[in-house]
Amino acid sequence: MVKRLNIIAPDNLGDLPQTALAIKTAEELLDKNQQLMPELSVSLIFRDEQSDGNFEISLKDKKLSITGNDEGLRCGLYTLLGKLGFHWFNPAEDIIGPNRPFAGDLSALAGRHQPDFAYRGLHVCAGKHHYDDRVGRWMSFNRMNRKLTHLPEDDIIGTRLKELGLRPDTTVHAYDLLIPDEKYFATHPEYFSLVGGKRIKQNDGGQLCLSNQQMRAAFTEELLAKIRSKPHLGVFGFCPNDGYGHCECEQCRALDSPEDRKKDQINKRLADFVQDICARVAQAAPGVMLGHYSYSNFSNFLDYLPEPPKNLLISCTMFHCYSHSVFDADCPVNPEHAQRLQKILAKIDRVYIYDYYAYNWSRLPAPYWQAIIDDFKRYKQLGVEGWMSECSGADHPMWQTQWCNYYLAAKMLWNSERDLDSFLTQLCAARYPDQSGKAAAAMHKYFSALQKSVLRKDVCLDKKPATFKDFFTPAIQAEAAAALEAAGHSPLVEAERAIFDFQRQNYAEREKYISPKAIQPGAVDGKAQPIYLVDRSSQLPNLANDTQVWIDVKAGKILFRMLMHEQQMDKLKINRKSPYSGDSIELFLDDGNNPDLCYHYIFAPDASMVASECEGTRWNWAWQHQGKVEAKKHAQAWELLVEIPLSDINASQNFGFTIIRNRYTEGYQVYGAPAGGAYFKPQDYIKCSASPD
Repeated sequence: MVKRLNIIAPDNLGDLPQTALAIKTAEELLDKNQQLMPELSVSLIFRDEQSDGNFEISLKDKKLSITGNDEGLRCGLYTLLGKLGFHWFNPAEDIIGPNRPFAGDLSALAGRHQPDFAYRGLHVCAGKHHYDDRVGRWMSFNRMNRKLTHLPEDDIIGTRLKELGLRPDTTVHAYDLLIPDEKYFATHPEYFSLVGGKRIKQNDGGQLCLSNQQMRAAFTEELLAKIRSKPHLGVFGFCPNDGYGHCECEQCRALDSPEDRKKDQINKRLADFVQDICARVAQAAPGVMLGHYSYSNFSNFLDYLPEPPKNLLISCTMFHCYSHSVFDADCPVNPEHAQRLQKILAKIDRVYIYDYYAYNWSRLPAPYWQAIIDDFKRYKQLGVEGWMSECSGADHPMWQTQWCNYYLAAKMLWNSERDLDSFLTQLCAARYPDQSGKAAAAMHKYFSALQKSVLRKDVCLDKKPATFKDFFTPAIQAEAAAALEAAGHSPLVEAERAIFDFQRQNYAEREKYISPKAIQPGAVDGKAQPIYLVDRSSQLPNLANDTQVWIDVKAGKILFRMLMHEQQMDKLKINRKSPYSGDSIELFLDDGNNPDLCYHYIFAPDASMVASECEGTRWNWAWQHQGKVEAKKHAQAWELLVEIPLSDINASQNFGFTIIRNRYTEGYQVYGAPAGGAYFKPQDYIKCSASPD
């Protein structure tokens, strides 16, 4: 086959891993589509410059050149491929090429190209090392350039990330990586949180004693050692471990503000720690950026920074409403997020958004598109450096509905000047082509109907289970179904029809699996309780791998029997350090006296367990209890027999509970009762009444 389009690589291609991979990808695509390409010679010219994807294109006759550094050449080549009709919408799918000879005008590409946001990334919550190669390749093709990466993971996937142009950002939960239990706890227990009168390891749910000056010195030395050993990293994170378990010693409490003490937060003590660590690192390693979350019970720590460090980058986490822009003043959910972001930007020069597009929503309709466009335009105006969101691996069902949100975000990160109608028009023309254009027009109507469903002031797409039925109304379903019917039967239309049919079925069936608000105990070898552990978003159980529950109260003890049906017993994940990060059951019980108190147990298939006493953000993993567990494994199930004294939870005969199952044999799945799990909200627990109130 005659090559109509030819790529000429730069002389130093061996030193340009991003460019080399981009050329390989481009040539594989072009080889299948040469007959549709224009006659063109494409020269890639390396220019040594500091940039986050900038490149320059010049065009004369049938010769086009792309000039830039390694990242710029990658982004420039993929920009050209996009203009030629190659699109990668969804990492779970293949790249879609053109369906007709190129008849466009390449002259519009001439000039200098610069992304609107320097920081363009994702946090891939998949695999052993927070990485999935299809997602990584999709990110690279769509001109992203950052990936959240734990420090040890860089040793494993760092070479691949260099090829993809995804610079590691280690702004992650990092205390246990910098002051590991194994190295310090035996000789310096004072470095660790005092919880319930006892110093506890981080693997047991604790944090660090932030007021301890010797710990701060060791923390800084460990951090500087990482900086010296990994100079290629974009940002070095030093955030608290996920969860709570913060130190209760007098010195740490003395650093807290009155408001922190009232709300069980740690903003002021963390500000003191962050200020100190940033100063120490700035002196020893000038120019190195440190990354920290604004998150959870320290989301307002920057309010207490007396002198905002110049070497501090902030990841501003936002779990917000997706019906409306973050900056919609009329939304009942979002204004507090907008206000916090603007306060942070007033203090810190470098800030990016950490979002949660797919969290707790999976396969449900996710028409965030207008809000995404509005948000990114405002982020650009405010000077936000960039954006990332959590996502799953390419084989996760979340991509069936979320692909368009992530694809649009990638587009907005490069150029935020676009409107929804033109975006959908271009997307549908490329994704659903036919000779008449009817399929593209029909799919445009389909997406527009879904978008219309949430463009209402009375609906907040805030991921609460009841929200789905608030906006996915019968009228919207009928309108969307009619559009799909007119779109024909191409494979991608059929894929959309399949997910839409699931959503309609979910709308009709989710009430079938509502657990009762109250039950009475029964024999653990009798009939199982009518309790359904369901997915939080769909509100449906995994019937093939269901969980059965029996509950009894005898001789002052609560007895739970739980049978976890599992078709892939050989893939059970058991975490030897802690039962939390593997297949497990979480059991929460309320306190008989204090309505704000609950007790959190985690049980693994190997009968390991941990337990804590919880009140708000105070998690006491040093709590002394008398709970016991036995575990059994069957051919297609694992079983727990749990025994908990009523006196441990200050109960007489009546108590409330919620049960959550963490399943890792097929990716990561969570099912809970009631309604996906009530976790730390005792007011929502199922009540078990062994005697009249």
